[in-house]
Amino acid sequence: MNAQELKTKSILESLPHGSGIDCDWTTKERKNGNLEFSNSFHRMDEMGGYDGWQDFTVIFYRHKADRLNDLSGPLDGCVQIVHRKGDWDFRVEFNGPVSKRNSAYGLKDYLEETLAQCLDSHYIGVRSDILQKRTSQDH
Repeated sequence: MNAQELKTKSILESLPHGSGIDCDWTTKERKNGNLEFSNSFHRMDEMGGYDGWQDFTVIFYRHKADRLNDLSGPLDGCVQIVHRKGDWDFRVEFNGPVSKRNSAYGLKDYLEETLAQCLDSHYIGVRSDILQKRTSQDH
């Protein structure tokens, strides 16, 4: 198994099941090296009954450049590392006709938070609180 296959397997084993994410995950590797994981969310109406499915895709990608925030005040000379070149991150995309409605009702936020918790041990998209002194290579 190569490194990409190991990463895919590891992520797949960490992705959530239940709490509305009720289908099996499917995977696909894009030509650019990004990984796609697809599933469906079992939507509920105001009365607590199921009213359909919302298909969604989680796209895992590597950042192409460092993103650093210069800090000031007592932390002058330090930077907040948002992400480094090569760090993995993800985004959620909805598939189908009701995708805009789901963003408005908070489904995208719910999925992103749930995924972030499940993927925390993989250090995917979780670097934004790391501080370090600015070095010459950070310029």
